[in-house]
Amino acid sequence: MAILLVDDSPSIIKLLESNLKRAGYGDIHSVLSGREALEFLGIGDVPGTKLRAVDLILLDIVMPGMD
Repeated sequence: MAILLVDDSPSIIKLLESNLKRAGYGDIHSVLSGREALEFLGIGDVPGTKLRAVDLILLDIVMPGMD
């Protein structure tokens, strides 16, 4: 299962990664902003970016620049 973590707090990302890895999940990707998430998924403003699929996105609701 591919999981994308989106949070502007590196400590929250680290905590979530640790808990998910301990639970047996291995395909975990992390970004620090909504814009980075869109770019990671291939739907941002970067031309020629390949679309990526993930099974689950865990994200912070309130982030600087994009909610």
